[in-house]
Amino acid sequence: LALYFCERTLQEYSMLKYMPSTIAASCVSLALKANNQESWSPTLERYTNYNQSQLTMCMSDIRSMVLSKGSLNAVKKKYSSSKFLRVAHIPSSMNLA
Repeated sequence: LALYFCERTLQEYSMLKYMPSTIAASCVSLALKANNQESWSPTLERYTNYNQSQLTMCMSDIRSMVLSKGSLNAVKKKYSSSKFLRVAHIPSSMNLA
């Protein structure tokens, strides 16, 4: 799921304002949250040097992007296949707020 989120950000010019490490950490946090797990832990904070508040804005942008009905559907189509466990369908059925 985190890889799906990351790949979706590659299509968006607006995501260039974030460092790749910020996007990666935000995608992991959002994927954890989508699976009803603790979205950020002290261990993740120690290894990434990001705290939850530093990721909030990026996570919000990713959430909006993933839940929107954009015209770029190649990544969504890719991650809708059984090969990728149909993870593209997960965000629309889960609470990402």
